[in-house]
Amino acid sequence: DLLRSIANVKPEQLKLKDFKLKDKVTSAKAMAAAKQLEKEVSDLESERTKLKLRLRQLSELAAEKVSLLHDLQPEQMLQLEEIAARMRQGKLELPLDDQSQKLKEERDELKKR
Repeated sequence: DLLRSIANVKPEQLKLKDFKLKDKVTSAKAMAAAKQLEKEVSDLESERTKLKLRLRQLSELAAEKVSLLHDLQPEQMLQLEEIAARMRQGKLELPLDDQSQKLKEERDELKKR
């Protein structure tokens, strides 16, 4: 009432419930946006961790195998290391490159039809 009298506003002109409702809606939107941003940060952190691990693998592989596999590109050395790891587990599944992954997805798509 004091603020209304200072602002020279009648009680029916200023409804606090409307302002409180707008404040709640704004707050809910802000919380939803914050959760979305937290998820994006989490996804980026996960991707960063994977890339960091891949970089370590490449550098370790390059350091260990440079004399033995000096003609191979780092990505080829990593694929060779992945094949060897799978063979140690008793599996012989060749790693998929971008092209073979695309072909596999197309094959799976055709099988669904």
